[in-house]
Amino acid sequence: LDEAAKLRMESERAKTEVDRLRGDLAAAASERDGLRATGLELNRLKDEESRFKTDLEKTREELARERQEREALASRLAAREAEPKKPAGVDPELVALRSQLASISAERDRLRTTSEEAGRQIVALREAIAEAQRMTEVESSKAVRHAERVAAVEREREELRDHLTAASAASVGALQ
Repeated sequence: LDEAAKLRMESERAKTEVDRLRGDLAAAASERDGLRATGLELNRLKDEESRFKTDLEKTREELARERQEREALASRLAAREAEPKKPAGVDPELVALRSQLASISAERDRLRTTSEEAGRQIVALREAIAEAQRMTEVESSKAVRHAERVAAVEREREELRDHLTAASAASVGALQ
């Protein structure tokens, strides 16, 4: 009878431990769900980084085209200015070229600013991705530890149940 009482106490302790571990398992499941959400955010950030890279490359290509056009206009302007001056007022083509050059210079400056901003955004995205990956690794490691603890307690509970069953059978056999 004393052994049966001990086994009942052990069984109760094991039950309490199993209940606690179930809580831990629920917490681990919640962490896992959080990790899944973090993974989705990480994928979104990677897609956004890819889009920014594409935009940056397009902006750089456009800037290169604008620079070439600006250089061509500048050389045309220089050639026009090197020609002898026409006494009859202002050359309308020269005015148009100057206006076009000013417009292209403004566009170049705008593209340069856009390119720099895209570069800063890519750096920020990379930092966010690195932080999300670090958090994912930490949370994954926690989930593994919780799962290992739950498995160990389950094994211990099974061993106690087997021991209790054997002790109960021995007690019943001794009473008969």
